[in-house]
Amino acid sequence: MPHKESIHGWMFSTMGESPASFCSGWRGSRYSMQMGETMIRQLFAVFAFSALAASSGCSSTSAFDYQYGTPITDQQLAALVEGRSTSDDVFKAVGKPDKKGQLSGRTFWSYHYIRSPALPFGGRKQYEQVVVFEFNKDGTLQKTRKKLIPDGDAS
Repeated sequence: MPHKESIHGWMFSTMGESPASFCSGWRGSRYSMQMGETMIRQLFAVFAFSALAASSGCSSTSAFDYQYGTPITDQQLAALVEGRSTSDDVFKAVGKPDKKGQLSGRTFWSYHYIRSPALPFGGRKQYEQVVVFEFNKDGTLQKTRKKLIPDGDAS
């Protein structure tokens, strides 16, 4: 048997349904409730992914990180032998230098690499390295220098 309920002075005749589900309009519909739950799940997934990415270690990279330059690994440097490797060997191993310069008959190649995390929280910091190769007049590698610049150090 239908019964009458009052919402803000309006009388509704319901057939065993709550007044909220009886009201017409998208706000009370089951479809809108499902859409709201879907949005909450999606937001939760985004926050969970962000927290997971932020909690990953300092050495890991993300596809969303900003990267500039040529990263040079310790293995690449170990393969280049001072006094024996040539500028061609260096070019084949690490590619084109960012800068070239000459001083007192020596040639210098400089490689600069920066990686900044896309998410600024979670302990991940900016990583920056500068590698300089020094060659003699014959193009033989004389010296290799690698400097890691700590996050926030402008020197």
